[in-house]
Amino acid sequence: MSHARLTQGFKKEFGCTVFEYLRMERLAYSRTLLQENKMSVTQVAFSAGFSSSSHFAASFSKAFGVKPSAFRSGTSFLRRDMTVIPWAGKG
Repeated sequence: MSHARLTQGFKKEFGCTVFEYLRMERLAYSRTLLQENKMSVTQVAFSAGFSSSSHFAASFSKAFGVKPSAFRSGTSFLRRDMTVIPWAGKG
């Protein structure tokens, strides 16, 4: 199977690219780490595989509509059990 065919099949099946899916998984993992409140936002960013805390914060904010620090502190309007698909709304 060619790379292009595999990529197209993945997107058809999951509704996103492989990289978007991996980003969603990393963001979901980071949200769990933030809920546990045991690591700094920077530590969470690196543990979830982001290359910088600023890139992580921007990705988290775009996906969930709230900064990681606000999510952790509970000052956001976002429910912690809310399921968010980071690639939703891309077009």
